[in-house]
Amino acid sequence: MSTNDLVSLATAIVAIAAFLLSLYNFYVDRRDKTARLVVWLSQGKHTEQGKSPASAIFIEAANPSQANIVITDAYGLFGKQGIRISARNIEDGKQGAKLAPGENAMFSLPLTSVVASLREQGVSGRVNVRASVRDALGNLYSSKTTLQMSTTDLTE
Repeated sequence: MSTNDLVSLATAIVAIAAFLLSLYNFYVDRRDKTARLVVWLSQGKHTEQGKSPASAIFIEAANPSQANIVITDAYGLFGKQGIRISARNIEDGKQGAKLAPGENAMFSLPLTSVVASLREQGVSGRVNVRASVRDALGNLYSSKTTLQMSTTDLTE
């Protein structure tokens, strides 16, 4: 192989690497500017001022993007039937929230009202719960994990 061939090969390798790096940078830039939410689901105790702690399901939505996002609804989907029960924002008791880049919002579902709603609809025993959040543009974001809970074990 001659020197010219080696130089041409090295130039081609550097050009391909630069192209791949620019594609990756384009992807990262687009991903950060696109509105997206990360949703988590957990269970614990919620304490309101002047009240005793109550068991609750918590839905947390975080905004890792560089766009402002308006959450219009956060809810839990229960069981195979997908029974939907809306959650309230912990800070102000409203259904939605406005999130700037890097902010998060926490929503809660009191277990006593969840159990009552599920029993009214004839659900008993173990149910799976998944959290979902909808933004003002109609995009739906769901938690990757689910909680499994029993409607008989959820008494205060």
